[in-house]
Amino acid sequence: MPISTDPVTGRMLPDPRRAEILDDAKTSLVAGETIAQIAGRYGISSRCLEQWLSALGEEYADLRARWIDDKLATAQERLEDAADACDPVRIAGARELWKSATWYAERRDARYRPQQQVTADTTITVILDTSPRSGRTIEHVDNSDAVQQLPNADDT
Repeated sequence: MPISTDPVTGRMLPDPRRAEILDDAKTSLVAGETIAQIAGRYGISSRCLEQWLSALGEEYADLRARWIDDKLATAQERLEDAADACDPVRIAGARELWKSATWYAERRDARYRPQQQVTADTTITVILDTSPRSGRTIEHVDNSDAVQQLPNADDT
């Protein structure tokens, strides 16, 4: 089914199958299909489907998290199976799958991003000595940045 456009504005009209496509996309994403595969099946662009899914808000965030978790679990299983088989080619392929899954997860899901913690501890100690032996007393005038030097008590 071709995508129709408004003859006056030229903007794309909403697809009447949107609800059906979104329902299928939800189950298909969890089953491991990509957005491009699902969009291709319905004759719409991947970008369009991505926008429709993004409009779901929190529901789409949950779907994405489940998809990423499944992708990581599948990669882990393939890596373990390849290690058990002792086949260097399968191990290398599984390792690359694991690297791509973790790379994707780190960039698309905050749960998998490296945690960065910065702790700043600053201590400032100010010692004021106003005794006559201190030499000079500095006083702030009118809450401005200007300072006034008063004569030393010994100088008077």
